[in-house]
Amino acid sequence: MSKAFLKNALAMRLLVSSFDDDIVHSTSVIRMLSLSTVTLYRNYIAFWIFGFCNNFAYVIMLSAAEDIMNLSTNDDGILGCKLQSTGIVLLADITPGLILKLLAPIYFDYIGFVPRFSVAVISQALSFWVVAIFENRYIWLFGVMLAGVSRSLGGLTVLPFASLYSSNAIAFWSSGTGMSGLGAAFVYSFLTGFGLNMLQTFLLCELVPIAYVTSYLFILEPLPTTTKAAPSPDMPVPLDQKAIAFEEYKLANGRTVNPPSERDTPASITPNNQMYLFSKIATTQKLSAWEITATENLGTKPM
Repeated sequence: MSKAFLKNALAMRLLVSSFDDDIVHSTSVIRMLSLSTVTLYRNYIAFWIFGFCNNFAYVIMLSAAEDIMNLSTNDDGILGCKLQSTGIVLLADITPGLILKLLAPIYFDYIGFVPRFSVAVISQALSFWVVAIFENRYIWLFGVMLAGVSRSLGGLTVLPFASLYSSNAIAFWSSGTGMSGLGAAFVYSFLTGFGLNMLQTFLLCELVPIAYVTSYLFILEPLPTTTKAAPSPDMPVPLDQKAIAFEEYKLANGRTVNPPSERDTPASITPNNQMYLFSKIATTQKLSAWEITATENLGTKPM
């Protein structure tokens, strides 16, 4: 092959590597423009609630760390030494989530959004219930671990889901997670200062996972369901996702790329045919014997 052709093919391959991101962004923009203002802000509110509810249990467990460890007192009413520091609550809150994030690349391809979202919400509801119902320090720590599972699994689930909506969805999610740090601490301080004990406070916090589910079922706009027709047997099937992205990019930009025929001579190959050959090389598809001959005889004709 000529050096000029190889140079153009390499440039095409670099372009193809960015087509996936371009298509996702273009699709997101088109969807955002097609939505009404009310629907758009409903989605923003839903993702804000997602972020707030997702981190709420994590923060409130840390706010209640001292009460969970239950400082002991001696006969004189003087605070005594604790067998464990409140730092163990932070450890129990973080460790399960860290394990989930490390293992996520292994199991996430086999579990859909709804099962993961359901487990995150159920874990959060159970964490509040375990701390509120039982009166054992070590069972309370198990409840704290469930809160950590809920936070990490929720983040790993909702953030990729947000990419299917507008780019601002992630901004509202981040705003919600930030506000949960202030909101959860304020809720615990206010309720306990109002006269409720820790157990009663956590029972009231069961409203948070309810809000989590409600925002998904009734506030967030459902994604449209689409069906794809089976490919024609005569249609060449791309070998990988980059090839698929390249074909979608051509359709989105109104480009028609036709393969050259064996009746064409190197001099009669049009820029359109040349684009076809570039696309096959860029997407690592196998060239036929005639196409190899054609590419070897291509000059520096512009595309």
